[in-house]
Amino acid sequence: MSGTAFDVQGAGALGTLLSGNSTSRILNGVHAAIATTKTLTPLQAVGATFGTLVAALIAVLFYERKRKIRHDIPTIPTWGPLGSAPEMLAHRWDRLDWSLWKQRWHLDRGDGMTAYVWAPFQPTLIVTCDPRNVEHVLKTRFDNYIKGPVFDKIQRVMLGHGIFNADGEQWRVQRKTAANMFTINNFRDFMMHVFLDRSQILTSRLRDAARSGTIVDLHDLLYRFTLDSFMEIGYGARIDALKSDEPIPFAAAFDRAQTIINRRYSMGKIQWKVIEWFTGEGKEVVECMKVADKFAYDLIAKRRAEGGLESKNDLLSRLLVMKNPETGKPYPDVELRDMVLNFLIAGRDTTAQSLSWTFFELAKSPEAVAKFRAEISAVCPDGEPDYQTVTKQLKYGAAILSEGLRLHPSVPAEIKFAVEDDVWPDGTRIRKGDGTAWMPWVMGRLPELWGDDALEFKPERWIDSKHPGPFKWPVFNGGPRTCLGQPMVYIQAVACLAEVTRQFDLELVAPEEVVYRPALTLQMKNGLRVRVHERGAGDRTSEGIAFCA
Repeated sequence: MSGTAFDVQGAGALGTLLSGNSTSRILNGVHAAIATTKTLTPLQAVGATFGTLVAALIAVLFYERKRKIRHDIPTIPTWGPLGSAPEMLAHRWDRLDWSLWKQRWHLDRGDGMTAYVWAPFQPTLIVTCDPRNVEHVLKTRFDNYIKGPVFDKIQRVMLGHGIFNADGEQWRVQRKTAANMFTINNFRDFMMHVFLDRSQILTSRLRDAARSGTIVDLHDLLYRFTLDSFMEIGYGARIDALKSDEPIPFAAAFDRAQTIINRRYSMGKIQWKVIEWFTGEGKEVVECMKVADKFAYDLIAKRRAEGGLESKNDLLSRLLVMKNPETGKPYPDVELRDMVLNFLIAGRDTTAQSLSWTFFELAKSPEAVAKFRAEISAVCPDGEPDYQTVTKQLKYGAAILSEGLRLHPSVPAEIKFAVEDDVWPDGTRIRKGDGTAWMPWVMGRLPELWGDDALEFKPERWIDSKHPGPFKWPVFNGGPRTCLGQPMVYIQAVACLAEVTRQFDLELVAPEEVVYRPALTLQMKNGLRVRVHERGAGDRTSEGIAFCA
């Protein structure tokens, strides 16, 4: 192609592009540059048009950088006008490790615990690991920070207007309804019975695996365990997923949709729409959600047909009789679907992941296993624990779970958007519309917050020291949005940890393959494969041997 023709006829228009300081000027520059191609040969015109469009893209990128750059906040090093986009895309599979590395680099430079991250065509993002700032967002100025339209657009296809995705009155109504389920009487009289019943089925599966020498995916079994438990507690339905090895279509579709949707956070809207169109993942999400939607609608229809909703205490019955405060009428099925799927994530995914990662850490910590078994033998020598034992006496068991959650929080990252300008406790100035983020996964690994042994699994830190509070350890959120299910998680998880640890030794198979899969929650990419060894009656009354790594 003739470079001379393009240089002579398009130079002025290209100059207009690169000197433009607004989108309209850039577009005008593109129009002017393309207009010069009318006097060129067809081949020259194609080359000139391509060159102009490339120049326009460069101009837009530089304009984005000029518009977004913040000189008042320490900024993570970027790739010029591309910002952090190349690294965010390159590390989309290990984004938590990348975020920790970047935060570590930022701290070692003396730039503090708050940093500015930007990429073209994405909202500005201010990331903090300072517990004071986290408390400010979650509690002090709670009404000034919302999920916002960015989160909503990414998650709408899956979460709809459910409690995870809702703000304002929508969120308050759903939270108030759910709160009615989490009462002491429900925990003591109903939930504990369900948890122990499902724990017996789980231990039966593990005993069969031990006697046959079969390697099992404990992560999958725990998903089935929590799904069965929450389906009965929350929705009054028994599906007995734990009694089968068959794939659960709803669960598989839902998990796949989560994985695809979560990757959108590392891209702008145009980018992820284009990429999902090329890869076909956009259609895949739609198909996956059709499966999940059918599951939710069938559940709603079945519960409604059973009748007697007013006298039942499960969550779904309460949702079905609940009236919209604006219309005074029951919620339509499309909104009930949103509520059902949101609460199911909370009841199934997060607890299963908490247990999976905690068992993984226990399998590498024989000292913790020995101490836990000594506690179990001391407080429940006659067998399985009861409600009082789990909630009051298994203190080391609760510490084990807290430590597992510190290193592997079920929701590893959170983001909210500022409604109005604000100033954080560390002096960071927040502008209206800014994205603000904190990452419990990163915070749990910082020596600045947890000491030099931050990377060690050490349950004793929860016994020897006072509780760190929800803003240094925001794994259950904090402030008005503190997780309602936290007590339920501890009852179910500690009871399960105690029963499995009391009866079995677990040997990790290929521990190097135990890694996370980027998603809204902290899934295990390759599961948790273990060999199960049944302990004898004599072992169960003493400390016994530890898990095998």
